[in-house]
Amino acid sequence: MTLQRPSTPPPASVAAAFGIDDVPERMSGGSGDSYRAGGLVLKRVRDAREAESICEFTSALPQSGFRLASPIRSRSGGWVVDGWTASTWRAGVHRTDRWPELFSAADAFHAAARSTPLPAFIR
Repeated sequence: MTLQRPSTPPPASVAAAFGIDDVPERMSGGSGDSYRAGGLVLKRVRDAREAESICEFTSALPQSGFRLASPIRSRSGGWVVDGWTASTWRAGVHRTDRWPELFSAADAFHAAARSTPLPAFIR
């Protein structure tokens, strides 16, 4: 059993900054800090600099053979607003019986990552 710590939803000002009009609903799983509204997911971050670097890195990755949720910039152009990021919603099902596909996707991700500059916090 995974214990989730209490979480408060993102304020309306954060949702509005990412162009969200709907009330975000808490998602199950993970760390419990993600909220979905339509086609976007808002996630609380612990380190804004690290989150910005990850968003910058993943936004530059050419996705072929794998898929990631794409980070979304706020209306002002930033990746982080008051401790929250936004990304696209990617529907899917957690599966444990598709190892060849998993390894193929991992290889494709690493090939894309090799051609993308590393985030500053990793260098």
